Amino acid sequence: MNRRRRESRDGGGILARSAILERLETGEIFAPDTWTESQLGNAAYEVRLAGDLMFIPGPTGEHVKYNVGEYHPDAIILKEGEVALVSTVERFRLPADIGAYIGTKWSLVRRGLLVLTGSFVNPRFGLQLVGNSWEPKPDERLHFLIVNLGSEPQAISPGITSLVSLQFHRVLGDPGTDATPSTQRLIADDYEPNAPAAALSLFPELKRQREAIEELRVGVEKIENGFSPLITFGVYLLAVTFLGVVLNSSLQLATDHRVAALARDIPHDWPFTLVAVSAIAGIALVIKKIVDALVAVLTAATTAFGNRRRPR
Repeated sequence: MNRRRRESRDGGGILARSAILERLETGEIFAPDTWTESQLGNAAYEVRLAGDLMFIPGPTGEHVKYNVGEYHPDAIILKEGEVALVSTVERFRLPADIGAYIGTKWSLVRRGLLVLTGSFVNPRFGLQLVGNSWEPKPDERLHFLIVNLGSEPQAISPGITSLVSLQFHRVLGDPGTDATPSTQRLIADDYEPNAPAAALSLFPELKRQREAIEELRVGVEKIENGFSPLITFGVYLLAVTFLGVVLNSSLQLATDHRVAALARDIPHDWPFTLVAVSAIAGIALVIKKIVDALVAVLTAATTAFGNRRRPR
């Protein structure tokens, strides 16, 4: 009673470690045997992930529901886009003069885990009016939706992972006699296993869209990789066809009587033959360079076209 009068004179404010511990040791804030001093900070308490009353992805991707008292002892693995609904180890029984603000944990945020819940816990959360007195409920917890926004699987462990940080505040005045709303029975009794995925269906859908885009990108690359050799083959085929036309025209000219008469006048000694062979080799080399340049230009154009169409 002296403590209450002293706090009333001091007004509202954030409870420091010693004040939180004093309340906990007298059976307030949390039920006995559900809290631990190691979760206390300088002016906050970090609630932990419970091993029961959870909806988590199963091995095949379908959600599995663990009811109150059905424990999942192992770590929970959340893959990209997967969602879980979980609760706290701590059972709440806040007195009439204490409320709590909920803060996110950087240790989860930096891993890409988004924790969704309310922002404030009302006075008398976890209490019920029996006759003329407020009595603790047998099992009142906070509940959270957790989604993995990162690209790597993330593990959360029952009894170990801290979900959020609570800052406790003294509340001035009378909060009234209306019981603080609770979702405990709704979640435990009425929620289907797929409730978390249905509530945050956007994130699994984004994962599926990303996988579809990745499959499309791989398919486009395969087409590009198969198309480049085809272009090269086509260019060389055109070059060979061109050379064949030239050779055929040359043979036709060779049968012409004027060309034959001209051939008799051309010297047939070895210097002239060397010059002629060198000229033909030079022409062939020039043609090869032109063909190689055409292949390079067409390949670069194909790659640039593929890059413009590739999803980003």
